[in-house]
Amino acid sequence: MPSVTSLQNSVKYIRAVRNASLDNGYLSKGALKRLRDPPKSALSISEQDEYSLKVFLAMYNQPEKVYKMVRTLHNERYPDDPLHSYEEMQTLMAEWTGIEPMLADMCPDTCIAYTGPLGDLESCPECGKSRYNPVELEQSNRQKKVPLRQFYTIPLGPQIQQQRLNPASSEALNYRKKRISQLLQRLEMTEGVREKYEDLYDGEEFIDAVEQGDIKEHDTTIMWSIDGAQLYRDKQSGCWIYIFILIDLDPAVRYKKKYVLPGGFIPGPNNPKNMESFLFPGFHHISGLQKEGLVIFDSLTGSTHKSKVFFYLATADGPGSVYFSGLVGHQGALSCRVFCGMKGRRKAGSSHYYPALLLPHDYTVNGCNHADIDPQSISTASQEDYEKKLLYLLQSTSQTNYEARRKDTGIALPSMLMGFQPGCCLPVSSAFVGDCMHVLTLNMGELFVPLWRGTFQCFPTDNTLNWDFATLKDANLWMAHGSMVANAIPFIPGSFDRPPRDISLKVNSGYKAKEWQGYYYGLGPGFLLDVLPEQYWMHFCKLVQAVRILHQCCILDSQLLFAHKLLTEFCVEFEELYVKRRADRLHFVRPCLHYVLHLALEVPRIGPSPFTSTWTIERTIGNLGEEIRLHSKAFSNLSERGVRRAQFNALISALPHLATPETLPQGAVDIGDGYFMLRMAERSAKVYHGHIGAVITEFMTAAEAAQGNLAPNPITLSPRLSRWARLRLPNGQTARCSWREAEIEKKGIENIRRARCVKVSS
Repeated sequence: MPSVTSLQNSVKYIRAVRNASLDNGYLSKGALKRLRDPPKSALSISEQDEYSLKVFLAMYNQPEKVYKMVRTLHNERYPDDPLHSYEEMQTLMAEWTGIEPMLADMCPDTCIAYTGPLGDLESCPECGKSRYNPVELEQSNRQKKVPLRQFYTIPLGPQIQQQRLNPASSEALNYRKKRISQLLQRLEMTEGVREKYEDLYDGEEFIDAVEQGDIKEHDTTIMWSIDGAQLYRDKQSGCWIYIFILIDLDPAVRYKKKYVLPGGFIPGPNNPKNMESFLFPGFHHISGLQKEGLVIFDSLTGSTHKSKVFFYLATADGPGSVYFSGLVGHQGALSCRVFCGMKGRRKAGSSHYYPALLLPHDYTVNGCNHADIDPQSISTASQEDYEKKLLYLLQSTSQTNYEARRKDTGIALPSMLMGFQPGCCLPVSSAFVGDCMHVLTLNMGELFVPLWRGTFQCFPTDNTLNWDFATLKDANLWMAHGSMVANAIPFIPGSFDRPPRDISLKVNSGYKAKEWQGYYYGLGPGFLLDVLPEQYWMHFCKLVQAVRILHQCCILDSQLLFAHKLLTEFCVEFEELYVKRRADRLHFVRPCLHYVLHLALEVPRIGPSPFTSTWTIERTIGNLGEEIRLHSKAFSNLSERGVRRAQFNALISALPHLATPETLPQGAVDIGDGYFMLRMAERSAKVYHGHIGAVITEFMTAAEAAQGNLAPNPITLSPRLSRWARLRLPNGQTARCSWREAEIEKKGIENIRRARCVKVSS
């Protein structure tokens, strides 16, 4: 729980970040020298080194002993051309990339890290445990202190430098410069009016930073994302991971595995009691880069320049955001993570606040009985308001005074983001963004399905028998509904990611966010049509339609206004339909309902919400967790895998030929515009007469005419065609035709994901 002491420590950490220097950081002398004076040419390695590296890369996901076994067999057969040892490869990887972990001591129980203002302590101020191994201290006569536990931070600077060591990867990082140039020209033509939103660059915050000179041509813009992870389902194994996303890249590749830069690993299994102390090495490093400038050799131009690292946005789920934003949690009176200032309401005798818009009937709770809140009056955060409230909080004179001011301001601690160098970060109130992933999937699922089933918490003064919206409380109807969801699997193509399983069987055993997304915004409107009463179904469809609009690749301004209208109506109607101004139902109003009021409002400010969602950090946690091989030391093994990932990504960026090429299946035919015909195919062509031939010819005639070609007469021509089973689309998905797919279904194989249910359009 934050206190006055926590407040004072936060200020010390912010000052330490602001005063950062690469000289007093956590880099070794060799790594620091390379960071300041990187190689002035593209990476070049010998044939023997490259062969060892290729073998090492090929065994990326294998345990260490597998590489050692292969090396032994290889060296026995080819003693004159030996493979490097595992330890030699680790050394070479660090040497080639300049990426090595920054280690810092920590409490064995993950209470604090001994960094910054806490760096000189020898025992944990929270639990009292020693920092150092007492046995080692006794044996070495205190000449060498061995820490009981350490954690890894992966420096950002070398990872960015490696991205420029190859002309192709350097050209990819120039996407932002080209896109901004086009955008500024378009805004000049429209006199500053934004007609559509396609990326983060379309947001006012980014454009303003460019026009003010905070983001220049050679600068590097990053987005930071953090989340907690539970490595094993059956035992306590929580930890924290954060990553960096290079905003300079095209969004089509920006979130791919090889471009996501690992940042830090905070081992568990306990949650940190002072997260700032664990974030300090990474933030200190970034601040040092901002102050000194990151020296980059650009292989595309053959020149060297200094790049400023601009920390653009920080993202996390609701619980995670509390650790770096400094705002109060979701139970606070002013709990909005976008810091809009809307005050919640609580039940009598409770300290938990809920973001209810409408004043309940006969409600007299002091400090909460303000009038109805018009959702149209809710706006984005104000930096001036944030600074005013933060100053008020910092002037707290006692613990009691601090707690009162924390409640009045919605701020628990100043954010560490305030430590970054001026002009190198958005204002604190602007740098925090919501998380549409958890809010619109898991959070909405945990709200509405229990309401519809009548299993949501019901207070003694209420009665679920009076819940006219609880139409799924009948067990048979609920199971039938779940069967419908499962039976829809064949109609969802495999390229559409994970389909929702039978929700009646799996809702209590780990229904995934992607499943909630498919269930709610794909199947929901159809499958709930005859289940929910009409007014509740129409209310639900407003959410679905708005979310579908806000997840488009391109959002028109008119669509954005319509989506905001739908969401404001959705929030008000939720309270009218479900809560009915009853104080004993205030707990129905979850924070996710308040956040959707900001979904459309945030688009003009920072761009479409999917570009800032936590899907990327969630996926990174998933695939790094899958790589753990030493389960007895899972946390340290995970950290090592993170370092390996950073080094591999850097090498593949510097030496693209090492990456596994994407190949098409044998017999594929390129038909242009990113489309490929994939086998099977008919061996001989067939002539189509009659109505079928006429329809095919009419379609081909229209296609030829659209391209300006002279089209044949559709009445006299009978097409001669051979059928192909599959079509590879430009987005990487594969569509199948009924010719082959129907034959597979005849074999009785269950739950075949039908790929012919795809509409191909321009």
